[in-house]
Amino acid sequence: MKKRIFLSSMLMLGILLFGMRTASAIALEISPSSFDTTGLASVDVTVSVTGLTAANEIVSGYDFDILYDDALLSVASVVFASLDGWPSWGLDFDDTFGTLSVSDLSLDDDMTLDAFQGDSVDLFTISFGVLGDGITDIVAAFDASIPTCVVGKNAECLNLGASVPEPSIIALLGLGLAAMGFVRRRKA
Repeated sequence: MKKRIFLSSMLMLGILLFGMRTASAIALEISPSSFDTTGLASVDVTVSVTGLTAANEIVSGYDFDILYDDALLSVASVVFASLDGWPSWGLDFDDTFGTLSVSDLSLDDDMTLDAFQGDSVDLFTISFGVLGDGITDIVAAFDASIPTCVVGKNAECLNLGASVPEPSIIALLGLGLAAMGFVRRRKA
């Protein structure tokens, strides 16, 4: 009987591990996002979106803010990357008191962008001049009161976040635990 319980437990564990997948996560990456400015004259920070292929998504535009410590850094330039293989319009950037507002938009349709873009797309690179020594963070900010986001297919905002287990994994885990409890209760 112990052998049967062990084998059924191993079977459930195997099914769980074999079927384990996570929902695709699209992420906004800032590199580097934190650094020490001591001894630096300037630093380049690249902002990109990753995880597009697994989520079957594209980037067709964006509008959000980059926050930084204006006591340590000043924006020297912003170079917009191409979303579609053509030079970027780089619609707007506005640098005010540690907030860099950036936006861009592709005029191509979703199919054209899908054919051009891979798993990750660089949005822009910020060149900062260093004003002082210290450790600083660069973060993205999205304002809920106005439509600011990274835009994907069908002109909808992408859900940027961490990967989470799909519901099927949680259901399999629950099924396995219930089966083990049933076998144990039956034995008693």
